[in-house]
Amino acid sequence: MGAVLTASGAIAAALLLARAGGWLARRCGQPSVLGEVLVGLLAVPALTAAGTRGTVDTITGPAVLGPLTLVGHAGLVLFLVAVVYELVGPRAVGSLGGGPGGSAARVVTSVALGAAAVPCLGGLALGAVLLHSGRPDLRGDATPAAVLFLLAAATAVTAVPVLARLLDERGLLRTEIGGLAMSAAVVIDSVAWLLLAVALAVAAAAAGSAVRVGVALVVLVGAAAVVRRLLRSSAVNRLAMPARWLLPVLVGVSAYGAARGLRSAGVSEVLAAALLGAVLPQDGARDPTGDGVDGPWHRAVGAVGRIGRWLVPVFFVAVGADAFGPGTRWPPGWLILLCLLVATGAKALGAVAGARLAGLPAHAGLRLAVLLNCRGLTELVVLQAGREAGILTGAAYLAMLVMALVTTAATWPVYSAVDRRLPGGVLAGR
Repeated sequence: MGAVLTASGAIAAALLLARAGGWLARRCGQPSVLGEVLVGLLAVPALTAAGTRGTVDTITGPAVLGPLTLVGHAGLVLFLVAVVYELVGPRAVGSLGGGPGGSAARVVTSVALGAAAVPCLGGLALGAVLLHSGRPDLRGDATPAAVLFLLAAATAVTAVPVLARLLDERGLLRTEIGGLAMSAAVVIDSVAWLLLAVALAVAAAAAGSAVRVGVALVVLVGAAAVVRRLLRSSAVNRLAMPARWLLPVLVGVSAYGAARGLRSAGVSEVLAAALLGAVLPQDGARDPTGDGVDGPWHRAVGAVGRIGRWLVPVFFVAVGADAFGPGTRWPPGWLILLCLLVATGAKALGAVAGARLAGLPAHAGLRLAVLLNCRGLTELVVLQAGREAGILTGAAYLAMLVMALVTTAATWPVYSAVDRRLPGGVLAGR
């Protein structure tokens, strides 16, 4: 009973600290998620630095760390279901038609391909550096293909949820620049999730029984196809379903059960969450005024996503206990700098090149380059999935983690500085 109370207290404390970190981040002009994640990551290291060894030992012990990890992973799965659901939904697809003139889809495609393809190439180059570094603490034991796919995904990512919140808070979400950035980010993240899925599947097959992993994936995909057909059948759609509150419970339990089952088979739970988010019925749409129209499924998944988003900081407390625990080996400074240069430079080059090929002015390309460098929580999820799958070593993970936090924190200050110095006009966001 005492262990249960201690674990419950640790979870409650993590949630309260996350809220405080989010409030502080907003006061500093940053997205709240950045403060929440930082507080979660640094909670255990801060207690260690303060000399409270007994508290640290209690938190990192199995009686507390186990429940923290369990709750955190549940939050992560629920959050990912909602993220993928939005990525494949009519709002995301419909946004590809928004923008300047009748060639909006061509503009979005050009910007998204540039801002995804060039960073993917940068990620491949970064992976080659790790693989040929001659240092086991950077190279690790993962198969080269898994490392290359993972770093391509991690370098290409743009955090759709964080970018949307940032644009909304700054009044840019309904501007041309904001709409184009969001549409491009949706396409980019779709590519990144596919690359991550390939990396995780390759790593799982190499680390364990390829047959077992293959069977697990086939069963999951088959089950997803059956669930998709069932949920979209006319019989289900005709149900009155007066108890709409049951839908979030159904989605949440299904997501968690699928994730745990896949994880026990040696495959990352990220794949289960992504598949469920992709097969759930879509009944959210845009009306002619551009406002969202939500059906029961869309509201249910939205509720699940909010719960997951609320619990994710608990996940990062457990991550921080692991990443910054005793014996942590920090990456060399040159690797952190290289990750920053490759990630920001490749994203900027790709976005500007894509914008110019689409006929947009140079200043629009620069603005888009800054916004699409916002990596946020999505990047951290990709990196943690790679870490847990054994693709990234601790040192490589920390180098990419620093890159993710720096690029997210720099997005709005850099955008403001660039916006003040560049001309207005088409897609200026003014």
